[in-house]
Amino acid sequence: TALRIAFSERRRKKRGGGLARSGDVGGLPASDPPPDAVADAADEFRRLLDRLADPDLQAVAVLRIGGYTAEEIAARLNVVPRTVERRLRVIRCLLTDGDPP
Repeated sequence: TALRIAFSERRRKKRGGGLARSGDVGGLPASDPPPDAVADAADEFRRLLDRLADPDLQAVAVLRIGGYTAEEIAARLNVVPRTVERRLRVIRCLLTDGDPP
């Protein structure tokens, strides 16, 4: 889905995967995704986020897509990492099956 593509792209760039390789100019990003792909990913993200009725789940989803780890999300939301991991499981279930665990 567009959401997975956007998430993978974000993770790859966070780890330096978007940097140009030898022979490219000045270490600039090799290429950006086309604007229509970015718009499609943003629309898909909004649609999926709307399926999460709980604001706590929405907050976790936004931070996770933003590239934060469970530990970083827990620190930002003042909860323990286990709570974030549980919420991530609930999010995955809701967005794939439609039923929470």
